[in-house]
Amino acid sequence: MDSFGGQISQGLESTGLELDKLRRAQRIAKVSALWKELLEQHVLDHTNAVYIFEKDGAKEMHVYVDDSLYAAELNSRRELISMQCRSKYGELIDKFEIHISYGERKKTYPFRERSDQADKGSIQELSAEQMQRVEKACAAIEDPKLKRAFRQAMIADLQWIRPESQ
Repeated sequence: MDSFGGQISQGLESTGLELDKLRRAQRIAKVSALWKELLEQHVLDHTNAVYIFEKDGAKEMHVYVDDSLYAAELNSRRELISMQCRSKYGELIDKFEIHISYGERKKTYPFRERSDQADKGSIQELSAEQMQRVEKACAAIEDPKLKRAFRQAMIADLQWIRPESQ
């Protein structure tokens, strides 16, 4: 007679689900939940990926963030995070690596909280009066390259309607 676990494994395999993929998905969910509970939202917002795995008999944690500022913050909290992993979740981390993401990976934010409201603001057209103020402010700048950059920055700032003012 097969064990109950063996029967479940056979059932999963017979339905086309691979047990390894299921285990991997469960592990990813567990590591993600662990990371969410350990850190504040401002750090989670800049986390691109977190992995905990065994390599050469040692358990390693690899964290990818989008900015060196957050890498430095995690580095300063490295031992505390490792200790919390061990005490709260039974994850004894032997090696904790922090990486800065590049390329397409840098655009992935699995831990960001999504809101129903767009927080990017919107763009409005400038009035003739606003454009006159921009031109007047730029008139005193002699360097043409600097004048053009300053003008573009002023226009962009005036066009942007910030979410808190909507």
